[in-house]
Amino acid sequence: MRGYILIVENERDIADVMRRYLEFEGFTIVCASSVEEARIICARKRPDLILLDWHLPEIEGDEWAEELRAHSSTADIPIVMISGYIRAEDRRMAEQLQIDQLIYKSNTIDCKNRARLIPLARPV
Repeated sequence: MRGYILIVENERDIADVMRRYLEFEGFTIVCASSVEEARIICARKRPDLILLDWHLPEIEGDEWAEELRAHSSTADIPIVMISGYIRAEDRRMAEQLQIDQLIYKSNTIDCKNRARLIPLARPV
């Protein structure tokens, strides 16, 4: 296996498309539909990468990203934030939180071909 990825996405169809694609590429995937569920998963096994929806029901993804960056045990986990819309202030927040990548999820399920990557420079 190529790595262990945690997908935190409350829209099951989108999470399922990402999971199937990444599993096909050889990654081990676990999905969570909430930050609370993701916290439990992270406590059991540290992921190599977190794909994190920006807008979740109980807590915004950027709030959890800030929490992850504040703890030494999770501060260096790469985080890719996913959103249906990305505003200028979201990009600034992502840079402040040292988010590794922003992905715009389109309204269609064809995530692989329609996702638009927004690169962010992460300090070394």
